[in-house]
Amino acid sequence: MPPVIDVHHHYVPQSLVDRLRQDAPAGDRRLVSETISITLSEVLSDLERHWADMDQAGIDQAVFHQCALNVFGTEVCRLMNDAGHAMSRRWPDRFIAAAHLAPQDGPDAVQELERAVEQLGFRVVALPTSTLGLPLDDPAMEPIWARLDAWRVPVILHPALRPKGAETRYSLERSIAREADIAAAVVRLIYAILPRWPHLRVVVPHSGGAFPYLKGRVAMFYEPSQGTTPAWLRQMAKTAQEQTQYQTTGELEKALECLYFDCCGHGAWAPPLRFLGQVVGWDHVVFGTDYPLEAKNAANLNEYRKLVSDLGLGPAEEAAVLGVTFKDLLGQAGRS
Repeated sequence: MPPVIDVHHHYVPQSLVDRLRQDAPAGDRRLVSETISITLSEVLSDLERHWADMDQAGIDQAVFHQCALNVFGTEVCRLMNDAGHAMSRRWPDRFIAAAHLAPQDGPDAVQELERAVEQLGFRVVALPTSTLGLPLDDPAMEPIWARLDAWRVPVILHPALRPKGAETRYSLERSIAREADIAAAVVRLIYAILPRWPHLRVVVPHSGGAFPYLKGRVAMFYEPSQGTTPAWLRQMAKTAQEQTQYQTTGELEKALECLYFDCCGHGAWAPPLRFLGQVVGWDHVVFGTDYPLEAKNAANLNEYRKLVSDLGLGPAEEAAVLGVTFKDLLGQAGRS
């Protein structure tokens, strides 16, 4: 049977959860500050609960990460990496740990990335869509992208838990700001990163955030580096017919071929997932649940499995979404 792999699955060591709880209001399960907004679920560090819920839902493997904690610096990333490495070595058939790094720490971040991949053997790296306002196309990210491209190590993005300036009233940082930050990250990848490092493969969270709904608008203003747009139309909005006539979206579509999108982010509501498949193709959708935060228990995990099975895909397409596509991405790591 093809594997079922949850690419959006969170684990945090108990020692780190305890440290975060010290900064949260007494008795409150949420820590909200100027730099982070996180739910400190008691399940985050309960490995037995992870295992039991995965078994009940028929999930074979989970990719563990909580990379938004990189706002606390390289020390925390190193702690996450050491814990993930230990779990992956002990249970290689169940858990795939993603490497964490803190881009704001400059050379220390690069050094930790090299340790994780070259010494500890990590085959996937997790990055937030932005870190403390540092976007993915910031010059500080260049040595990171260069190494990931050379190693063919896939990247799993996660929303910045509190994008810079995001308002917390009405949970706007969770419902709206994160999704906008994801969309902005995708555009930065398309323009500034994927054309320069074509071997990168990136998994975008939350069904692409706001990007699938804004793809038409991004395309409307997109102008390729080697374009044929006439002078009178440059920097102008272009209709779908004009995009076809002047071939302005070829590079955009080429960049999108390097992106994959997980299927969580909407509470197992089917319409966004169906739209995502229509926009990017089912061969670029992978299974994710955001356990134990969006999907909180085995019943929720089964709901996400049913979400995929109810799409009416053929057996090969469904198997690809549930795990085959990501397994293939993981298999590319280390190839030259």
